[in-house]
Amino acid sequence: MRKSVLYLTLFFLTLAPFKIALGCIDNYEGSPKRFWSFHDELKLIQKSIATTPAQLYEEHYKDIETSEDLFPEKAKLAMQELLTGDAQKAVPMFLDFEKSNPEYASAASLGTAYELSGDNQNALKWIKEGLKRNPESHHRTEWLHVLILEAKINLEKNPDYYADKRVLELADTLPEKESDVFVTYNGQNFNRLQVEAALAYQLFERTVFVKPKDVIVADLLFSLSKINALNDDFETAFGFLDLSKQYGFKDEQLWQKTFSDYENRKFTKEILAPRAKIGFGVFLIAFIALWIWRDRKKSKKAAAS
Repeated sequence: MRKSVLYLTLFFLTLAPFKIALGCIDNYEGSPKRFWSFHDELKLIQKSIATTPAQLYEEHYKDIETSEDLFPEKAKLAMQELLTGDAQKAVPMFLDFEKSNPEYASAASLGTAYELSGDNQNALKWIKEGLKRNPESHHRTEWLHVLILEAKINLEKNPDYYADKRVLELADTLPEKESDVFVTYNGQNFNRLQVEAALAYQLFERTVFVKPKDVIVADLLFSLSKINALNDDFETAFGFLDLSKQYGFKDEQLWQKTFSDYENRKFTKEILAPRAKIGFGVFLIAFIALWIWRDRKKSKKAAAS
């Protein structure tokens, strides 16, 4: 039931949930879109992990015609360099494009180019600028991109920064209502649906460029697994939990404890709970039959006397 509510909410949130942009490098009206659906978030993220940036260019950019209004030639050449060449060489190309086209698309693309070239400080600056220019960008999930960049900067300063904490701290239980606050970040409140949407969307984008192992991606996959488990979707939860290990989730004890917890809850939901219902049903039927039998017996005695 909760999962169906999620799908319906996300449909109205995004208006077009079946196609999304190719991450923050692709923000132009005439640029191509990759298939996306929250119904298949696990499979599509797995597909992203198996896709390289060069494959992304071949499949979605190579044969696209450019247009000064919709998909400028400068933008395509910069993305070609970013996806198939050298990210550092792509940075000045996007800077040049930003000078002539100071819009959301140029800022977001420049931020991603800086990030892929290893300059997280400038990446954070330009992703924030892109978010300022268009708060609705990427289905309102760019707040998580900002958080990810801040996490990367934290790790640069201290490699053990997340040794005993999560990149995105989540509650151990779901709020009573879908609209209740689930995560607060930078003074903004997000409900569970918004958090799950942001995690799935951003991971779908990021895993094309970030392959195992990566501490931050591993942690976010763990969080997405946890949310699905809270929704009692254990098949998806186990899938994301496995991916978090593939990406090098550091806390092995927590991972094993979480795995065991999922197994126990899955057993309770799929085996014990149905058996308990059957058992209660059998008991109820037996009780009613006994009551009817005793009632008839009393009636016969009364009639005989």
